[in-house]
Amino acid sequence: MKSIKFLSLVLTFVLALAAFCGCSESEGTTDTTNADGTGSSTASTESKTENTTAPHSDAPYTALPEALTAQKIGSASPNSISSGKKAVYYKGENGKYGIMSFDGSFDTGAKYASCETERGFFTVSNTEKYDINNIATLNSKGVVDSNGKEIVPMKYATIKFLNDRYVQVYEVTEQTTNKDEALVYFSKSQFISLTPGADDPLFKGVWYVYDLTTGKPVAGATGTKGYLVNAFGDFLKYTKDDNTRVNSNSAGEIIQSGADLFENGYYALRNFDGNGAVYDSSNKKIFDFKSDDFVPSFGYGKYFVARKANTATSTVTSTYAIMDLTGKVISAELPESPTIKGDLLLAGETVYNIEGKPVVSGAFKYIYVDEFTQKAWFLRDDVNYTLIKNDGTILYQGAESSDISIDSSNFVIRKKSGDKYLYYSFKDKDFTIEGSGFAPWIIKVSNPDYSYSLVDSISGNTIISGYNSFTYAVVPGSLMYVYAQKADGGVDIYTVK
Repeated sequence: MKSIKFLSLVLTFVLALAAFCGCSESEGTTDTTNADGTGSSTASTESKTENTTAPHSDAPYTALPEALTAQKIGSASPNSISSGKKAVYYKGENGKYGIMSFDGSFDTGAKYASCETERGFFTVSNTEKYDINNIATLNSKGVVDSNGKEIVPMKYATIKFLNDRYVQVYEVTEQTTNKDEALVYFSKSQFISLTPGADDPLFKGVWYVYDLTTGKPVAGATGTKGYLVNAFGDFLKYTKDDNTRVNSNSAGEIIQSGADLFENGYYALRNFDGNGAVYDSSNKKIFDFKSDDFVPSFGYGKYFVARKANTATSTVTSTYAIMDLTGKVISAELPESPTIKGDLLLAGETVYNIEGKPVVSGAFKYIYVDEFTQKAWFLRDDVNYTLIKNDGTILYQGAESSDISIDSSNFVIRKKSGDKYLYYSFKDKDFTIEGSGFAPWIIKVSNPDYSYSLVDSISGNTIISGYNSFTYAVVPGSLMYVYAQKADGGVDIYTVK
């Protein structure tokens, strides 16, 4: 079956959605499928999950654990599970796709003709055959959440996620031969192109922006021209057909021109004298700031990064600090604008905690946080890696080489020894685990009966054993779910913590 694509003509940005390609994962390294065996797809009926023991607590980690453990919480019928950010999905024997909750307690059944996942949501369609001469078949994509609830109705040709809150959708209205008035084009190419080909059909259309928290279009955020739309937390920045540039909140209310829009749902407005105030997304003033003090420059979760300019000398210098959401400075002054990674930050080649106190000696250029526990960090200079806990305790130091590779996403370290790959055991403080990297802190090991086990690289303990293949999904900072494929079909579901 040939793959077809609808692409939006938005300046130089091209969005590709394959209509017949099935489910494709775009969440990144956090949700990785590792399938060493194959099995038939499951039926479209809902999964039956049988709880066998209480699951781990989903409370956030307070520190890196000394060991990981696995608890079986049930079983489910689908095979070949692929993970998303907030749920998993699978393909049934009927060739359609289903969405299942992490613990298997909810399953839509295999009912969607096509499915893609991004940012914890799913772009789905019930249309099995697309016809470029039949507009109704083209406008057939929508968005559902991890519980299968329809957030965006299935009546659009192309859907583009702007951030975790907003999606831009494109409805095609008619074909055209004029590239200047086209909003979407159709392509049979297997590759994403930056511009339509000579024979690619062009379509007029209308775009809208939906708020994923309400399932409703944002008032005023619509047009027929391919201007770029940007999202900043709770805010939108777009250009209307008459070339008017607009900043708005989720209600469509205009944010004053010149506002600094922050990703954490706040914005700052400055007066001509440089003094100003920070507002929330409902336009409520939260706090004032002075131009000669710390001025918020961007928002990150529950913090602001603020800058203070020193104009006492002929050369202007700057220092930085962390503010809480009330405008209170909660850190010591920092020499450079920091990169915040969970509880730690990197500024001026020094690693600090949120209070601005150095936690480990050394000069570093990069910082990576473990998304699973969010309580371990890889630091890197030009050559060496240093792995630390949140209190600065060093767990590993070393450089990559022709024999040693460091995975700063899964926090595992591998050494080639002859024709074997050995992984670092933090308990043994040596490369003692033979296998292959599977998930954060976890190594997949072959058994004599040709099945596989999962070994925790922190403690060196085997936590799950005797399956053909595994898939996993992570709830950042809290839990990991592992789906272990059974020989007679279906999967056993484990929580790992």
